[in-house]
Amino acid sequence: MDSSAKNEQVQNRRQSNGIRSSLRTEPYSSHHRRRLISQTIQQLNVFFQASENHVNEVNAIDLVSNTVVENPLLSDTPAEDDFQSCFSDFDDEECYDTDASPLPTASEYETSDDDSRLLDRLAEFDNESDSDIDGDRNDSVTFKQAIALWAVTRRICQNAVDELLSIFRKYPWGQTMPKSCRSLVKSMRKIPLKTCAGGHYFHFGIFAQLVKILPLINDDRVPEEIQLVISTDGVPLSKSSKSQFWPLTGLIGNIDFRKVFIIGLWHGQSKPSNANEFLKEFIFEAKQLSADSFSYRGKRIRFKIVLYVCDAPARSFVKFIKSHSGFFGCPYCIQEGEYHGWTLFLKNVSVLRTDFSFRQRVHEEHHVGNSDLETLNCDMILDFPNCPQHLIDLGVTRKLMRKWFSGPRPNKLRPAEILKLSTRMVELEKFIPFEFARKPRSIDFFPQFKSTEFALFNSPVVLQNILPEREFKNFLVFHVAVKLMSSKKYCYSLNDYIKTLLLFFVVDCLAIYGDEFISYNVQNLLHLGEQILRFGPLYKFSAYLFESYYQIFKKVLRKGNQVLQQVVNRIFELNVTLLQGIQYPPKLLCTFSFFVPFYMASYGTTSPPFFLTLRVRRKR
Repeated sequence: MDSSAKNEQVQNRRQSNGIRSSLRTEPYSSHHRRRLISQTIQQLNVFFQASENHVNEVNAIDLVSNTVVENPLLSDTPAEDDFQSCFSDFDDEECYDTDASPLPTASEYETSDDDSRLLDRLAEFDNESDSDIDGDRNDSVTFKQAIALWAVTRRICQNAVDELLSIFRKYPWGQTMPKSCRSLVKSMRKIPLKTCAGGHYFHFGIFAQLVKILPLINDDRVPEEIQLVISTDGVPLSKSSKSQFWPLTGLIGNIDFRKVFIIGLWHGQSKPSNANEFLKEFIFEAKQLSADSFSYRGKRIRFKIVLYVCDAPARSFVKFIKSHSGFFGCPYCIQEGEYHGWTLFLKNVSVLRTDFSFRQRVHEEHHVGNSDLETLNCDMILDFPNCPQHLIDLGVTRKLMRKWFSGPRPNKLRPAEILKLSTRMVELEKFIPFEFARKPRSIDFFPQFKSTEFALFNSPVVLQNILPEREFKNFLVFHVAVKLMSSKKYCYSLNDYIKTLLLFFVVDCLAIYGDEFISYNVQNLLHLGEQILRFGPLYKFSAYLFESYYQIFKKVLRKGNQVLQQVVNRIFELNVTLLQGIQYPPKLLCTFSFFVPFYMASYGTTSPPFFLTLRVRRKR
């Protein structure tokens, strides 16, 4: 082989190595992620030192020649593009390419005499920023606030932020920056935890959270009465331990701005041993707000809890009633279940429970204790509806799919039919818009399906001509009923028709799938018609918003020790940072690419240029 062919092979190998390095989309471990951040900070340090030395050299030359050279850093094309290509957004889903081209050195750019006043102007801007924090805030984001927001939203470890702050403080414009990350993001020095119910509890407070939510709403849309929706559930931290959170969350139900906020957080090795201890501070504060109301911007606002969103185990836990597997476990009617391997509820009509009968213990076999929630002004039956996420998606729909995929004959589909159904679901994926949280997957992943994957939006399309005709028509009845219950208009106008459809579906399921199919979830479909009349369409009392919020507890953890303190600190840091003159929607995350243009470019106008305003992007 001649030398030219060898050179060509070497060149191709180098190109392929470059392609492979550019395709490295994310760090493969948390250690690798910290190392990449540390490398980037070291590159910044080298780059800033070289830039400062070069600026001093150019100033010395300009003092002699009095010449003015155009500054390409303020042009539209090269500088910002090069800078942005050198920094990642430090996001878990973004690219971390350590093999990219190195940072440009100062010698690659020509500078003007305007750069001689760069450090002075940066120091002047930093002083103006501090005065903005203490005085009237404007719409701009100060440099210190922007760094704090980046550190909090990107979940940067404190050691990396400390190292970055030490670099800033080496320069005159960075002398006012704090020395540690804890001072920058205003971490709590001591967290007052309360020992209760076999674990530890921290109470954020209802009123304290409301005063952070209300400023995000236009004053003319703030209602005269806050109607609060409350939810609680268990959140396991890992599969290898029993450690779990029990958050107490809420949202304002009578406004369009449906933002979930946390009221209290409990942590232990099992669920709380006593629900009354767990809810004690919440009940005390709710009583005070209900009796006295509160004032907001000169307007007196009443307070009321109108709805509790819980799954069946959590609902029986906080109400001190029999669980869903008990003979008297139905929270809405008095029928007694029958045991056929598990508890079944075969009656379609039964006497309904009332708030009066609940408080008077008319049916003593339904109760296991006394709940302190009874001291609040709430209906102990109607204010605790079924959760559509757990009843419909994770309950009835998953139960039907188990019958079709792994149940006994004759309801089980043949392997060829299951394969055809799986192929349809995979082919449907490319037609699903990005607004859907999850895309359809193969039936091979059925044991790992999440609740949104059991949603009924695509089921009639993929099941047609695969399910037997009777089973398919039975499923269509269920599908139409759920569709009508999800409509703002038809859940009221066609309510009687909805009740008829649900009753027909339950009776037909009894004939098709047998007695063992009519479990707690299937029987509770008969109570949904009355619940949508009280609360509106299904999404009004669904747990999807709350379940989505719970993921923050796992994401902010950095170690396995003192997990409750970590979550409390991260939540307070996020609240302080976002509300300190920065009020963006929760899904808008800052980028780090603003920093280098901020340092390198100079400005001479009274208002900061575009790159001094925090750049944001919507995360999909």
